[in-house]
Amino acid sequence: MACRTIARAGLRLALCFFGGQALLAGPALADEAFVTNQLSDTVSVVDLETFEEVATIPVAGKPAGVAVSRDGTRVYVTSPEGLHFTVIDAAARTVLRQVPLEHGYLGLALSIDDRRLFLADWYRHRISVFDTVTFERIADIPVGKSPSGMWVTDDGRHLLTCDRDSNQLSVIDLETLTVAGTVAVGERPFAVTATEDGATAFVANVATDDVSVVDLAAMREVKRIPVGDTPYGVALAGGTGFVTDQHAGTITVFDVAAREPVDTLDVSGFPEGVATGHDGRHVYVANWDLDSLVEIDTASREVTREATVGRGPRAFGLFIRRTP
Repeated sequence: MACRTIARAGLRLALCFFGGQALLAGPALADEAFVTNQLSDTVSVVDLETFEEVATIPVAGKPAGVAVSRDGTRVYVTSPEGLHFTVIDAAARTVLRQVPLEHGYLGLALSIDDRRLFLADWYRHRISVFDTVTFERIADIPVGKSPSGMWVTDDGRHLLTCDRDSNQLSVIDLETLTVAGTVAVGERPFAVTATEDGATAFVANVATDDVSVVDLAAMREVKRIPVGDTPYGVALAGGTGFVTDQHAGTITVFDVAAREPVDTLDVSGFPEGVATGHDGRHVYVANWDLDSLVEIDTASREVTREATVGRGPRAFGLFIRRTP
């Protein structure tokens, strides 16, 4: 089934074609989650209002990393076992193109203006930069060993990269496309996020079961927050942080200001990718073992809904789309 979006009477409607016939699928008004399913070679689209899977997009090469553009028009996906990254038209829910790569990549991020795509080259220890209009490679920036998760600060000035096998965070100046500095963190850093003011980064360290708190102005680690077994992802919602503890089947909740854990939520399975909804009221977690996407209320800290997606969901990156 292929879908495209049309406008009728001020509403955005999904027009889907099945067996040669057009079916009107209803308003496409809610924000959406684009969940990479590594074991089924697909991306699930989940409507965050109905909390149901509304589309499935085939993507080869065991898709894992994902980045939704800030304008909501495109979704970029990495395939660690494919020689490409994939560009998806978010509204039409179709693949626009696959851009060749020399091997598989995992982490990715977009510049604030959506004009540059950053890909973490795990094998050659660099960040590859692509123009999202021409899809030409702009630069390759050397970093530490096995870069994985990344984050662009809200002011658009810096790209943060977790150099997993160097136990460090690299801070890249996005004007010069050079490394401005590195910060020693815990063992096997895998995912990172930062506060809106760009002052503090939080780095999930999978081997030491903690989150490094990094002062980005001073370029140093200032604290470690203990979390559960194998922290895979970290997201912030207001003054609260949420960490997916992959092997514990839990979410560790911490206070951003106090930099202390305050709660542990049992979600079972293997929670992996985590992202905050645009209104800050919910965080969304991909659960690998249960083939599901979970919604957590950030105020009550309770699991409110669960949607079935493809097999082996990872959703490693910013996978929430704000519908235009």
